[in-house]
Amino acid sequence: SHNSPLGEVKLKLSWKNKKLSLVPSKDYSVMLPKDILASSIDYKLDAPDCVLAPIKSGQAVGKATLSYANTPVAVIDLVCEKDIKRSNILLILYVLTSFLGSIWFRSALAILLILILVYVVLFVRRNKIKKRKKYNRKKRYL
Repeated sequence: SHNSPLGEVKLKLSWKNKKLSLVPSKDYSVMLPKDILASSIDYKLDAPDCVLAPIKSGQAVGKATLSYANTPVAVIDLVCEKDIKRSNILLILYVLTSFLGSIWFRSALAILLILILVYVVLFVRRNKIKKRKKYNRKKRYL
């Protein structure tokens, strides 16, 4: 049937829905011999693991390949059956976590930490040298 889901994928950036049901884009039928049961038809879902909202009703999301005895007999386009709105708050969080997890941010953070460490080491060494010189000068005067 046209409205029966053939699969689902994870959905991000939506408050209400965590999964997206995929339905055939139109009614489909397959010509098979009489003695073959519908239950002997296998289908393989070809869709992304995850999709991002917003999604419009009827938007193509994947395909399903129907097979009998390992032989493909039909390929069906799978679509979203209703509009899914995007949450702007979840979008901001998604962008922030993507940025913070990016290799560029991590590289910049690592370089910054190395520079701070080098500065601290040099600062401590400089102060030790100054204190030693000061101590040696005092010793000479005593």
